[in-house]
Amino acid sequence: MSELVPTTGPTGKTATAHDVLVRARDLIAKPENWTQGVHARDKTDSKEDAFSLDACKWCAIGALQRAYIETSGDLSEFPPMNATYDAAYDTLTETAGKDLETWNDHQDTTHEKVMQAFDEAIKVVTDN
Repeated sequence: MSELVPTTGPTGKTATAHDVLVRARDLIAKPENWTQGVHARDKTDSKEDAFSLDACKWCAIGALQRAYIETSGDLSEFPPMNATYDAAYDTLTETAGKDLETWNDHQDTTHEKVMQAFDEAIKVVTDN
């Protein structure tokens, strides 16, 4: 697992892996806000970038990316490449037990399974 180091964005916001995971989970808490096959979709189900203001549905990775931007205010690099994002991504990958993109997009992966993986990941970073 990556180091759990907070990141301070250019706006002065500080984000931790916990913050990112909790916000990402909140973004896709409703089944209608979760998607497969792309990182994000708009209200017409068209593909969007995870950080787009038009995005309203995200896969697990897209939710992590959007959550990182929202919690840190850091738009300097996309996708995010730093210890905070990596810790959230790595922890969720460990709880999913597979490559996140393959797992999220698999036909047997349900919204409920994604929520369970997020819950487990949040518990892991909370306990550290």
